[in-house]
Amino acid sequence: MLRKIGFGLAMLLILSGVSLAGDEVTLQGQFVWNTTSGEEVTGDLKAIFTPTGEDAWDLAFHFEWEVEAKVYSGSVHGSLSEGALEGEVNDGGEGDNKHTYRIRGSFKDGEFAGVHTILSNDDGPRDLGTLTLQPVD
Repeated sequence: MLRKIGFGLAMLLILSGVSLAGDEVTLQGQFVWNTTSGEEVTGDLKAIFTPTGEDAWDLAFHFEWEVEAKVYSGSVHGSLSEGALEGEVNDGGEGDNKHTYRIRGSFKDGEFAGVHTILSNDDGPRDLGTLTLQPVD
């Protein structure tokens, strides 16, 4: 009987959208992207972190590039309040059009400062610029 109640409660939580591992975290900030032509492109950045385990997160970056909405997604590990955070995201392309980026940096007092590096580049990895994120008010 207790097993059925526990199963029923777990199903109710799952169907109601409650995460047993915790809630997603949304941060907003800016990106700086240094193009190969030397141009510095800046823009607004929204990051949605969905917990997948202890200090493990699925990450979705939402931003605009050349007036087109983009979402780069992947996974990262680390704290979202203090210390290091690192992982990889990709642009959703396929084959030769798929690009993977390393995200690394650290949180201090709940704010993130880091860099993004393209990994899938013919010339090898290349640092592209910076990322800053803060909690949403």
